[in-house]
Amino acid sequence: MKNKETTIFFALIVLIIIAVMIIANYRQSLVMELRAPTGGVRKLFTCSDNLVAVSNSNEVWVWKWDKLQLPPIKASTDAIDITLMENNKLVWIPRTTPGKIVIGDFSGKKIDREFDLGFGLRAEMLKSSRNGKYTVVAAIGGTEENKTLKCFILTSEATSLNSVINLNDLGENFDLGDIDISDTGNTVAVVGKKDTGWIAVIDTKEENMLWEKSFSEAAKITKLALSGNDSLICFNKNNDVCIYDLKNQSKLNVINVESKLHPDNNYISAIKLTLRNNLIVVGGMYLDLNFISLKEKKMKRRINTGHHIFSEIAIDPDSNVLATSDLRGDGIIKIWKIPGN
Repeated sequence: MKNKETTIFFALIVLIIIAVMIIANYRQSLVMELRAPTGGVRKLFTCSDNLVAVSNSNEVWVWKWDKLQLPPIKASTDAIDITLMENNKLVWIPRTTPGKIVIGDFSGKKIDREFDLGFGLRAEMLKSSRNGKYTVVAAIGGTEENKTLKCFILTSEATSLNSVINLNDLGENFDLGDIDISDTGNTVAVVGKKDTGWIAVIDTKEENMLWEKSFSEAAKITKLALSGNDSLICFNKNNDVCIYDLKNQSKLNVINVESKLHPDNNYISAIKLTLRNNLIVVGGMYLDLNFISLKEKKMKRRINTGHHIFSEIAIDPDSNVLATSDLRGDGIIKIWKIPGN
């Protein structure tokens, strides 16, 4: 009986030590917390020196990365999707006219320019480069039986939309997952589903397909990240993170980030690249915040963020800290120290 009590006592001591270590790790990594838009954050990104949060109701909150302690500036407009570019220009897809792209001032009230996408096209997604110089627009057209995808690029001072590729015969099952554009504006990537998981990388200078790959029917490819210098692309295939060298068009590695606690419910909701730290940062429901070493091609660290439904990641321009958000709406954006800083 005494040996049993001793065993239980030591087991409790071990559990307490582990709990203290977890709490200490959390506090050491967490830099600060910001009040987030109510109702949850669906987009969180860096635009030049700004941290930008877009709520589920398309309310836009913007902080300066070097002045996060100050209140954010705010704007809103009735849109399908919305993003921010340099010079605090808002770009959005009007909910009532999805065949147009609008550039306006930050208030969302004054329209500078409007662009028609063309007959039968409706914009579905916008994504700005981290430096804020470029925005890629993904528009769907065609018929219900055979969809098409057309991608455009614009700048904050653009007077016209620049079409970079038109993909036909995508079939009736095509579903757009994510898009991204590099800081040079020379590379655009798209992931989604045709009949199977699919990814395409586009050379915007030559306006042609740089690289395209289809995967098995079971592969769900929903998120991607391009490096700012056009050299690497990372994307998820279910809960595997795939790393490809774009210059040599070769696969570098595949790293699994599946949660052992909830293998049936976890999914990747965010992927970001930081070449300055040689890291891929991955987040998702039940997956927490995962840091993958590009050099070693393996998991380096994992942090439990405490978010209800992890939605997005944004990395500051100096790659010292990053922000995470919640899709459900815990009312908090959390700022974390990036390992190695």
